Amino acid sequence: MKSEHLKNITPEQRTAILEQARIARAEKAKWAKENLKLDWMDDAHWRELASKYNTRLPNKTAPNTEVKYLKRLFKSVGIDYKEYLDVCGVTTLKQLVSLNPHMPAFAEYGLALEWIDSRE
Repeated sequence: MKSEHLKNITPEQRTAILEQARIARAEKAKWAKENLKLDWMDDAHWRELASKYNTRLPNKTAPNTEVKYLKRLFKSVGIDYKEYLDVCGVTTLKQLVSLNPHMPAFAEYGLALEWIDSRE
């Protein structure tokens, strides 16, 4: 069982682990607020598209350098992401995300969803 080790911790250890996780989430949110553009007018549209394609947008605090979200999206819809890269004028996901360093992963994901939807 994956969480077998959690059965052997004390309540104090559990509290400490939860507190560390809360602090880590707060620090990530603070970093995102300071370094990423978090307000996007297309947010509602992207949520509709994510629902249409039966997927979820990444957390707003995730930077676009976390390309695993894009890879998962393209795999789930059965499209080679290199086709999208070609349309964007780049050859790698690293190049794509470097074009907009202050863009969060959910915005990059939303733009990819728009492109996928335009293909239909």
